[in-house]
Amino acid sequence: MRIAILIPILLFSSFIFSQNPKSFQDMNNAKWGLKSAAGAIIVNPVYDEITSFKYGFACVKLNDKYGMINITGKEITPIKYDSYVQFDNDVARVKLDGKLGLINKTGKEVIEPKFEIMLPSTDGLYYVKLNKKWGLIDKTGKTIVELKYDDFAFFDKNFYKAELKENAYKPLYGLVDKTGKEVTPIKYSQIDEFNVNLAKVMANGKQGYISPSGEEVIPVKYDFIEPFNSGNFARAELDNKFGYVNRLGKEVIPLIYDKISDLINSNNGSVFAAKLNGKWGFVSIEGKEVIPFIYEDVEYKFNEGVTGAKLNDKWGYIDLTGKVVIPFKYDMVKPFYSNKAEVRTLTPPNYSSWDIFYINKSGEVIESK
Repeated sequence: MRIAILIPILLFSSFIFSQNPKSFQDMNNAKWGLKSAAGAIIVNPVYDEITSFKYGFACVKLNDKYGMINITGKEITPIKYDSYVQFDNDVARVKLDGKLGLINKTGKEVIEPKFEIMLPSTDGLYYVKLNKKWGLIDKTGKTIVELKYDDFAFFDKNFYKAELKENAYKPLYGLVDKTGKEVTPIKYSQIDEFNVNLAKVMANGKQGYISPSGEEVIPVKYDFIEPFNSGNFARAELDNKFGYVNRLGKEVIPLIYDKISDLINSNNGSVFAAKLNGKWGFVSIEGKEVIPFIYEDVEYKFNEGVTGAKLNDKWGYIDLTGKVVIPFKYDMVKPFYSNKAEVRTLTPPNYSSWDIFYINKSGEVIESK
């Protein structure tokens, strides 16, 4: 049944398409004209060029100027424009004396050619530039976004990014919605794309995040803040101190640490290695100290429930409660995998070579290397 319906539609479409006139060239004067599908001359060969028909119209060229004709050969515009004219549905951009505007299918200039640049946007809108300023208009010429920006571009499905130059070397950006409303001030030196409903922004060398409403949900005060991606927390830096901020802007781990592990090495976001006053320990995502800050160094990640820690210049292993599982007596340790870990000690008398062996979680040597 579906095939039976489709065939007549295709045949009808082919019939309509075949009814478009065909251009032909007079070899005596090299000019172009039009003939009907039956071969009758509709337009004598007077044009320098005729394009294919689209939406029932073709562009013609004469003496380096362009205009439009319909399928009857009638000129719906004067042959006066500077470049090709092509309809996109019910309007076409035209260029006259270096300026751009729009005509409708009757050839009427619905927007007089006055813009320096005119580019199609979405939803039938046009980016336009006039007197070195950008804005947005619809196909009737109605101003959607005031022509006052130094640059203006699509940002995402809901916003445009607008630019105003504070000076030749300092462009500032903000977001404008489809009604022309500035949803953020034009004050940011950088606006990244939205990722899980947050976009990183920068102003005066500081970083923060805005929501799709333009609200600064994370204040623009940090020297650096990592992407949230799909997580709920991001590492932040302020005055050379580190901590973590959640998606609501709350500092869940206070920014007091000299160093702190990233999310990849945070034991699934539960326990973070951190350095405070020259010593290492561990804190929870709630900002609570879970292992005291007494160690000279630590391995960030707990593998199989334990991690390496260094105390009095020797390495051992501790568990998530801070309990010493294997005493501090090694010069180097590696993480546990499959219930064993590689450890090393420097050999006397020169302490320039290594004894390398494997231990289990009881600290027993199970294999030498």
